[in-house]
Amino acid sequence: MAKKRISIKKVIKVFAFSIFVIVVLIPILYFSFRNVLLHNILDKKIKAFSEKYPATLSVENSKFESLSSLSIQNIAITPTNKDTLLKVSSIHADFKLFSIIFGDLKVSNLEINKTFVHLVKKDSVNNFSFLFKKNAASDEKTEKLSFAEKTNSYLETVFDNFPESLKLNGINVLANSDSNKISLEIDNLKIVDKTFETFVKIEEDSLKNKWKVIGSINSNQRTASLKVFSADSQKLVFPYLKSKYNLKVGFDTVNFELKENNLLNGLLSINGAFSVSGLIMNHSRISQSDVVLDKGAADFSLKIGDDYIEMDSSSSITYNKLSFHPYIKYRPKPSKQLTIILNKDNISSTDFFESIPKGLFSNIEGIKTTGTLSYHLKFFIDTKEPDSVKLYSALIPKNLKVVKYGKTDFTKINKPFKHKVFLEGDEVTQFIVGPENPDFTPIEEISTYVKDAILISEDGGFYNHKGFYLKSFMESIAINVKEKRFVRGGSTISMQLVKNTFLNSNKTVVRKLEEILIVWLIENNKLVTKDRMYEIYLNIIEWGPEIYGINQASHYYFNKKPSKLNVAEGIFLASIVSHPKWFANSFTKDGKIRESQSSYFNLMAHLMYKKDLISARDTTNLLPQIELKGQALKELNKDSIEIRYKDSPYNKKKKKKEKLKKLFNKK
Repeated sequence: MAKKRISIKKVIKVFAFSIFVIVVLIPILYFSFRNVLLHNILDKKIKAFSEKYPATLSVENSKFESLSSLSIQNIAITPTNKDTLLKVSSIHADFKLFSIIFGDLKVSNLEINKTFVHLVKKDSVNNFSFLFKKNAASDEKTEKLSFAEKTNSYLETVFDNFPESLKLNGINVLANSDSNKISLEIDNLKIVDKTFETFVKIEEDSLKNKWKVIGSINSNQRTASLKVFSADSQKLVFPYLKSKYNLKVGFDTVNFELKENNLLNGLLSINGAFSVSGLIMNHSRISQSDVVLDKGAADFSLKIGDDYIEMDSSSSITYNKLSFHPYIKYRPKPSKQLTIILNKDNISSTDFFESIPKGLFSNIEGIKTTGTLSYHLKFFIDTKEPDSVKLYSALIPKNLKVVKYGKTDFTKINKPFKHKVFLEGDEVTQFIVGPENPDFTPIEEISTYVKDAILISEDGGFYNHKGFYLKSFMESIAINVKEKRFVRGGSTISMQLVKNTFLNSNKTVVRKLEEILIVWLIENNKLVTKDRMYEIYLNIIEWGPEIYGINQASHYYFNKKPSKLNVAEGIFLASIVSHPKWFANSFTKDGKIRESQSSYFNLMAHLMYKKDLISARDTTNLLPQIELKGQALKELNKDSIEIRYKDSPYNKKKKKKEKLKKLFNKK
């Protein structure tokens, strides 16, 4: 029993001594060496920064102001042999006491005064890109992490190091590049009780914006929100985009909310929301006028796994009056794979057309319809195996009726109409498509060999499909992915007709979508018969250098009427539809068709024979039947063709524009 009492006494003594060390000795040691510890930590941070980046991190002075607060003066980051990137007048921080003892500062309250960021770019040299260069050691470490772990690590870095209270007094950002100067100013930003509110002044040339920013951040729950809107009556405009990319982007209000994110069993779930109102965009590659989206929003639910990112169909995307629930999955490794599934039934056709952003599809604006629509999309591609592409897309009408056309009446082509030809947005020529034009040729007066050859070459299913051929779209996607550029568009004759008759030649990223929608309206409502569509197509397409329509073409090449063209001549005309200006490449200087064309002629003749369009006799001895007799024979010389182009109205107009541009630049 005695031994037991002695043992308890020893334990009590040890415990008492430990309390004494913690309560008395550690504070004494802390007060004695706290600045040494602080300088130790800062030296390590500075050394680590220098090892990671080709830049100098300097601190003029640092000291403890009280038991749990410190002050750092005159911090600067200067890249090697470049302009100073960052200057901070002073930082005052309250920290958790034990964090500095163990060499890892955990800040509770932070105040930063007079921050100046100077971004400089001259030609290809700048003073900031070094921050974004990958570090081999850190890359090797993060490469072993899954997508979920990497993303969660970034979120932890932000939330775990965010102070409970933050004050930013006087922030100035100045960006100087070769062509423009942007300044951003924040007088003060204070985060108290997890919320903040501030004003941001932005100036760029004549642009002056004052943004009001409201938000919140909760480090414990890992949630955040942000709202940006105008502090005055004008629309907010993003700087830099206009001067750099000639892209204007403005808005009334932007909201973002990160509602939830957690990692469980290797799967990271992120839920949030985003919305924008009064969005306006303007760029020549998007549209020729401002594109306006009244309202756009997304409630998203993301799942991030080992090697994929997925947005499940509980997410919703809304624009104007329409809302969709898409499923999207992206897997970047070992090869890039993309899956998209979308199903939406009972869409009001009125809501559908009224929801198209203003300025996007000018020909359709103002259209009035009745009925409903359904849309179904399934898409998959593995970029490592482009031929694996799968596509199903269907916009299905129910009791759809066009009550009133908008800017363009798509039935106008049922009657004679004036056709305008555009090149790079400029009008080249115009002519009447109808009997009053002597070059107009009714479809029944065009050789069947020409009509059949072009159908096989351009769109074999023209008379059977409703404007689109999905297999051709899939083949085009596969080819474009293989070539890593836009090579083929997958256009049907219906699409080519709509492009030529209703759209100018300005190549915008949405022109193809407008083209598809107009074709869909014409084909599904049977606004124009197939024969009439084909008749117009054959009478307006370009068949050579400024040669428009089958009548001009048959006389230009063979000096005969379209009804008299033979099999070989029909195949030749089909061969140049996709590149009419360079017909001369198919001939020798004396006007003989090149032997290299024989494989194309034989293939086309074989396909026409298989479809019982020609006899076996018609498939033989084709090349000798091609004999140039018209104006084309005189213009085989490349220089003659170039002279024709130089004297064309289009080139004269273009030269005038270039001359005016030079005069303007001189001024």
